[in-house]
Amino acid sequence: MKKHYHFILGILFATGIALSAPSPALAAPYRPTSLESTVTLVNGYRPTATPSVNWNHAQANELPISHYEFKIDDGAYVNIGYTTNYTTPSLQDGRHTFYLRAVDTANHVSEDTILEFGTDIQSPTIGQISPTTAVQNAFTTFTIHPLDNIEIKHCTYSINSVFQGEMDVNSNWDFFIQAIFSGTGTQYIRTVCYDLADNYTGTDHMISITPQSTPVDTTVSSINSLVNASKTTLKSDNYDSAVISVTVRNAAGQPFVGKTVSLQSSRPNQDVIFNSSPVTNASGVATFTVRSSTAGSSLYRPVVENSYVTDGITIVYEDLSNVSKTYSSTFVNKTSVNANNSDYATITITVRNSSNTTLPNKLVTLESTRPSYDNIVSSPTYTNSSGQATFTVRSWVAGTSVYRPIIDGLYLNNDISVYYYSTAVDTNAPSTYYSTVSPNKSYLIANSGEVSIITVLVKNGNNVPLSGKTVTLQSNRSAYDTIINNSPTTNSQGYASFYVRSTQPGTSTYSVIADNVWLSNATVTYSNAGGVSPVLPSNIPPGSLIKLECPPYAGVNDACRAVYFVGSDNKRHAFSHSKIYFSWYTDFGTVQSVNGVTMSSFMIGKNMGYRPGVRLVKFTSSPVVYAVSSNNMLRAITSEAVAKNIYGAGWAKKIDDISDAFMGDYQFGVAVDSNNPFNPTLESANKPNPLTNGY
Repeated sequence: MKKHYHFILGILFATGIALSAPSPALAAPYRPTSLESTVTLVNGYRPTATPSVNWNHAQANELPISHYEFKIDDGAYVNIGYTTNYTTPSLQDGRHTFYLRAVDTANHVSEDTILEFGTDIQSPTIGQISPTTAVQNAFTTFTIHPLDNIEIKHCTYSINSVFQGEMDVNSNWDFFIQAIFSGTGTQYIRTVCYDLADNYTGTDHMISITPQSTPVDTTVSSINSLVNASKTTLKSDNYDSAVISVTVRNAAGQPFVGKTVSLQSSRPNQDVIFNSSPVTNASGVATFTVRSSTAGSSLYRPVVENSYVTDGITIVYEDLSNVSKTYSSTFVNKTSVNANNSDYATITITVRNSSNTTLPNKLVTLESTRPSYDNIVSSPTYTNSSGQATFTVRSWVAGTSVYRPIIDGLYLNNDISVYYYSTAVDTNAPSTYYSTVSPNKSYLIANSGEVSIITVLVKNGNNVPLSGKTVTLQSNRSAYDTIINNSPTTNSQGYASFYVRSTQPGTSTYSVIADNVWLSNATVTYSNAGGVSPVLPSNIPPGSLIKLECPPYAGVNDACRAVYFVGSDNKRHAFSHSKIYFSWYTDFGTVQSVNGVTMSSFMIGKNMGYRPGVRLVKFTSSPVVYAVSSNNMLRAITSEAVAKNIYGAGWAKKIDDISDAFMGDYQFGVAVDSNNPFNPTLESANKPNPLTNGY
């Protein structure tokens, strides 16, 4: 946003010096973006004393960028030149704040871009374990007190070279284990402690074991055995998980080593249990990992030798489907925009539930108080896997527009105001909005001489091509990349072009600048194997999700965006609507990109249908509401009372409209009533993936 200044003529009578009105000051450059460390972040710390950082070039405002200045903590700013990376001098262990700003040719400085993280290169120290003696088959607590200059994150232990797991810790930062030794003589415990940066130290401890004097009780005690969970409240997203630890002991409180434990759930069809370590270790502990995709409470009970060990433990899985006005949020990147129908603001809506968890696949619409004058791009749209929906807004009429987000029919209270100001369009200035940057190849082989042609089309704010504009191309990997100025000055149609190649594998970001105006970036990936290797049909088993590779400039409606399911018939099955896709999947994380040859090797099969039990459906030409059963079977709901009994008071919000054109994708079964019931939970559980539903 440009700064506007007002000046007043005046006379300084005390000295007799006349003051003339200064010229209006030029606006400072925009601040650099995407400041981040190149060293992997571990718990907020980098395990290096000299971290490197990089960033994207700042956008010039009225003058070109001259250089960047960098400051650490309360130190002085240092001129680091015109670059997008910097390696700091050696830093002491601890938290640090880094400040970066852009400076133009008239020494105007941008606002700071700030990054904060810690550095830590010093490993922990571990003292002697206590005690160093124990009695055979006696339950003994062993303790260490490690030290670190920042903080100990956790410690692990092994007994006689067999890894056991993590040690417990108390409020005094004493790490301890409870173990039992069946043998006598010298035994070994190895402890390894990690700090926040994952620096670690390992120490071997010798333990002297004396023979026992009394026989050991071999009966499992339900009173002394324990069950604990790392968390008792989880999200019902089939991802959030808890670790359940079962400690098996006898009547004397001694742990049993080598006992096989199983874990049973009160909701076996909804829950997933991983047998992380089902055999008890030297401390008598067995562990399991649990998660669920269905809201509700689950009682988990451990079983040893066909008997329940304890009463078990209950874990509550939260309902994640409800939108929260309190936790959902809105953000606009600028509130003052030129009313030229070219300049624009970006509005981001983040949708969360009452547990402050982001919600994917929520329908978001953005409304304007001036719909006749404003242009809203991508409304409506669905939230992505991070729970965010993004819109761009612009206008050709000066004034203030208020934008209100609506999520699944629910108005948020977070209205956004954008002021559009009127200025004449500079017909000779390049427009970031209308200009385009397009590489003809996004994936190349490094050090092969193979090139990508980057074509730049320069237009002004009236969407008119500009000829005679000098265009430059800058790479974030200039040490490895070659840029050939094939045609750096725009022709009569506004086009300029460059050839690029690289000697090293990696991803290069090319920044395009015309008349000191940043237009856009182009990304090219260089690989030893020639970029994205085609996926062979033989490597795509039934149950896979596939789509065509997309070029970087592909639009949202490009054919490459279509996702297909590979069925057991070795055909690809299309999703006719995103709602059908999201009835089976929560995101696009498992979708493979393939080339056109691979895609065409799969014949087109029947369209995909809804997952049974997840949604209610109706056809656009009929008011009849159907429940979705196995193998694309639709069963009519006979009354509102039946619908409420199955799906609750909010049953109407679960209805999706299906175009009559897709009626042939379904078959019709017996209607749902008191004599012919329908259980959506069982229907969904019995069809966990499309392969089990006839595909």
